[in-house]
Amino acid sequence: MKRETPKWKKEKVKVLAESINKYPTIAICHLEGIPTKELQTIRNKLRDHATLIVSRKSIIRRALESSSNKTANNLVNHVDGISGILLSDLDPFELYSILKKNKSPAPAKAGQEAPRDIVIPAGPTPFAPGPIMSQLGAVGIKPKIEQGKLVVPEDTVIVRQGEKIKQAVAEILNRLDIKPMQVGLDVEAVLNKEDFYQKNLLDISEEEYIDKVKAAFAEAFNLSMNAEIINDLTIAHLLMKAQSDVKKLILSEYLIWEGETEKLLNIVNSQANALNNHIRGE
Repeated sequence: MKRETPKWKKEKVKVLAESINKYPTIAICHLEGIPTKELQTIRNKLRDHATLIVSRKSIIRRALESSSNKTANNLVNHVDGISGILLSDLDPFELYSILKKNKSPAPAKAGQEAPRDIVIPAGPTPFAPGPIMSQLGAVGIKPKIEQGKLVVPEDTVIVRQGEKIKQAVAEILNRLDIKPMQVGLDVEAVLNKEDFYQKNLLDISEEEYIDKVKAAFAEAFNLSMNAEIINDLTIAHLLMKAQSDVKKLILSEYLIWEGETEKLLNIVNSQANALNNHIRGE
């Protein structure tokens, strides 16, 4: 016998679905590893930009499925683990940029995946020679002793991007006060009306985005000019090119045309003088 959905759950699904219908931008965020205090801080920072709703996976999935926005179904498979739903009026790229800027450094914990290569920079450490030397050696750091302190002789990668952080590495990083992780909302996927974006498409810097737009504009403009496609941007340039081509044709074919008579006479005179000099043997 199929178990009936509790009334309170149906009500939560209904309220969340109604909220989803009000916003053009819907994002699914993963909240694993974010302490309650930090999550509240993030909520406060986003207050003017978006609304964060944290609920059970089943409730979020059902709310997306029952939303009047039929493309919201594209987000259902991205609701996994400890998830939240972010609702906003902002463009997806702008929203992602704000979320990225609001992430803060955090210490590493054993078992976490390195977001990038974790490097111990060259230079002095706060450690005096002792048992710590073997602990550093165990994670791949070969320190030297200078003026009674341990010194890392060169930049040393102790965890590669994507690798799991070991307990011994996490302890060394914490003792060196190196915080390689970031605490913040990890966006998995975003829906803007009918446009669907995964995080790899959104993770682009403003400078890189502007450069790509400029490059695309330049390529489109050159294509339009070469194909002689008339639009608001090319018409002035195409008219100038046409005028130049007409002048070249007039001069090359010795055609009489108002405004070009003097140039044509100069060309004819120059050619006549050259021919005369050739006949004279000069």
